[in-house]
Amino acid sequence: MLWFFFKYILSLFVLCDNVYRRISSESLCIVSNTGNVNVPSEFGLANGAYAPTDVIAGNFTVLTASARPAEKVNAKSFADDYVLDPSRVFTPSEQALIPTLPEWYIIPKYLESACKMVTSKLSRPVRNILIRGEAGTGKTEAAKALAAALHIPYVSLCCHPDMQITDFTGTILPKLGSSVTTDETPSYKDIEMDAAYAYTMLTGEEAPENVTGDDVLKLLIDKAVSGKGESKGLEYEYSDSVLVKAIRYGWLCEIQEPAIIERPGVFTGLNSLLDTCQQVTLPTGEVVKRHPDCVIVVTTNTNYQGCKEINNSVISRMQYKKDTELPTESELKERITNITGFNDEDKLSEMIKVINEIHTFCQERMITDGSCGVRELIDWVQSYMVLGSMVEAAECTIIPSASADPENQQEIKIACLNPHFVD
Repeated sequence: MLWFFFKYILSLFVLCDNVYRRISSESLCIVSNTGNVNVPSEFGLANGAYAPTDVIAGNFTVLTASARPAEKVNAKSFADDYVLDPSRVFTPSEQALIPTLPEWYIIPKYLESACKMVTSKLSRPVRNILIRGEAGTGKTEAAKALAAALHIPYVSLCCHPDMQITDFTGTILPKLGSSVTTDETPSYKDIEMDAAYAYTMLTGEEAPENVTGDDVLKLLIDKAVSGKGESKGLEYEYSDSVLVKAIRYGWLCEIQEPAIIERPGVFTGLNSLLDTCQQVTLPTGEVVKRHPDCVIVVTTNTNYQGCKEINNSVISRMQYKKDTELPTESELKERITNITGFNDEDKLSEMIKVINEIHTFCQERMITDGSCGVRELIDWVQSYMVLGSMVEAAECTIIPSASADPENQQEIKIACLNPHFVD
């Protein structure tokens, strides 16, 4: 009896801790019949994902979220009113990097605020921006739109788990000898992303099994040595990363997904750049001062597998921070119609409901190896336009995106897709 009482008390502690950790900063939570706790989004409430089917005990109030009016920004004024430096003259290659706003893009209100902060006449105007949010909330498009409004070149640097500080600053590779031509030499990115392809590119032969990037790099060094001759020492040349180019020349650089970097100290290595000293030291020893027009935008997902918390020292150096939200149903319909040309509002409403149910289903069951958001919805719509079957289109877009596990996929299909669409 005592043991049973102890287990009961322990279970209460575990449940309380679970609830506290999940809703410590929120005012509302929902406990599902599986025992999981999640915080409802405005989008989920508005689309009825949390509507109860029955009440076991007590009083239950059905919460509804009134659709917030879409705050739109005039595209013409947005493109003309926030040019960072009208006197700047760009080279043809730089001009090609300046984005133009696509016709379908709906400018969110917070971007107008960001532009005002960047172009302000303050003694320390905003140059470091953080945009956080779920996949598909338009973080990268926002970074491009910001560059378009400021009329400066846009470049991006996508992070990966094994990122080193040198990946942010540039690459040192052997300087090629006279017998080695650029056409047959793989870049560092080629070597990193596909060692077998880089091996074939370098040697003209089929790559051996299990060839690694280190193997290819060693071959590249050997080839450079043989090309220069034994009497001459091996020389190296440094190549700026896109981030360093943005720093040098005053571009906007989007740093994508730094939260997936495994080594916690790597991203903090850029603190001197983000701080008031505004400079970065390259592997060559050169100190590069940050161009006054250089804008750095950090975009990162939240609550996804592999994502870690960004160090507070980095966040504190972000002068403008924005946590994005999923758009309302009306905003989604407008965006999808503008992008795809699909304008069947009834089908769009049903598809949006399915996406939202999958999102909730995965949250409740702690399925975190995928995502199901706006980007997947657009893929589903376009696939349906080609295939003509909702289920077949879903099976090659939203279902495998939500999870890579076949059992999870089957459960998602039965619980979320079949009640709405059956071929």
